[in-house]
Amino acid sequence: MIRSLGSVAIFVAFSAAAAQDAQKPTLRVTSFHVVKPDEGLDEHTAAGFLAIRAQGTKVAISPEIPGRQILTFDLKSSKVEIFKDDKNTDLLAVLPHPVAPRHVEVERIGSRAKINTVFLQAPGCPTRGATKVHIKGKLVAIVGKDEKQVVKKRFTGTADLSFGTIAELKQVGFGGNSHYTGDKPLKSITLVARDGKKFPVTIMSSLTVEVEKKTAYRTTLRIDGSAPAFCTLRVTYFDSVEEVNMPVDLEVGLGF
Repeated sequence: MIRSLGSVAIFVAFSAAAAQDAQKPTLRVTSFHVVKPDEGLDEHTAAGFLAIRAQGTKVAISPEIPGRQILTFDLKSSKVEIFKDDKNTDLLAVLPHPVAPRHVEVERIGSRAKINTVFLQAPGCPTRGATKVHIKGKLVAIVGKDEKQVVKKRFTGTADLSFGTIAELKQVGFGGNSHYTGDKPLKSITLVARDGKKFPVTIMSSLTVEVEKKTAYRTTLRIDGSAPAFCTLRVTYFDSVEEVNMPVDLEVGLGF
């Protein structure tokens, strides 16, 4: 009996550890760029400005937190502390151009308002013979918390959600783009017809802004043009948000 209990205790501890590991944030490297600086570029031209922004070393990563939705990142708190190559060259020691990007930048592409790419950047380039770079720092993710849902019947393109509004920007039939503005971040939106058929609403993009020292969310929505004129609107949103620290400790080479 004692041995059996001991086995159960070990199994439970192992299961808890495995579950904890499964919930840990992950950082998947998606690209590695090195562009040598060119002092002859003119920042006042469009081509020159874009070329300057591309200079230096850039590593793109796709961050994920299992079971959580990343809404945005606190770029003031996120930071890159070490960015060196395997020849011990400090790529952060180079003085960046005034229009060069910050060490941590976020690009949001695709749908459903998911953060797709975070760029970790340094103004310097690896020295000749270097094969990889080491990056250390942290990302501070803002994730949704306390999921809730609101339902509005007979939705025709506009709705007052009490914490925000959905207003039509453009309408083609019933389809087209709508715009959400409110103080709660959205997770998903679904239209339900009378026969129970569901029409997901695509969250095309989302912007977090500060309005009178309060966080506001502005989101562009794409409504399916095949949805009937009167539907039930189901909006799933987050009642609050929290910060999650994501440690960065990466070694990235040509075969990342």
